[in-house]
Amino acid sequence: DTALAYPQDIEDFVKTYSAEKMLFGSDYPFGTPLKEKQKIFNLEIPEKQKELILSKNIMRLLNLD
Repeated sequence: DTALAYPQDIEDFVKTYSAEKMLFGSDYPFGTPLKEKQKIFNLEIPEKQKELILSKNIMRLLNLD
């Protein structure tokens, strides 16, 4: 998950393993959900990859897609 990871580390993970293998996480109460979500929005990756990380991957895992 993305909880408390540095943006560059998330981008490197996406390039190496793909966005399909990553889930958004905030690690609350140690991280704040809004700040962690904003970090994903600011990544230099395509919007479709951000959607996967923020919602589509977990929906697929829970058979909600």
